[in-house]
Amino acid sequence: MQVRTEQQPDPAAEGIRFNPNVAALPAYNAGLSIAVARSRSGRDDIAALASNENLYGCSPVALRALASPDLQPWRYSDPACTQLRDALATASGANPEQIVMSMRRLKQLP
Repeated sequence: MQVRTEQQPDPAAEGIRFNPNVAALPAYNAGLSIAVARSRSGRDDIAALASNENLYGCSPVALRALASPDLQPWRYSDPACTQLRDALATASGANPEQIVMSMRRLKQLP
């Protein structure tokens, strides 16, 4: 349960309405940190895989891409995923027009 402090604005006073189902959800729990897990277990060989971490660190390919002057994270990517569809088509032997990309799960399929 969240305790309201003086610094937090009252959403109702500002005309903001929350879905009661969402408002009733418990606060996010990120789980144990690596330090706490190591301390409690007495082990050093702990990987926080449930936290979507990688035991081997970031991929060198990803690090190079992040350091690239071509990276423009403030811009929206191509919604048609043209480069990705082309690469998938080349790798699979399909035509790019046969590959459907969706950020909306399966809503594009009948």
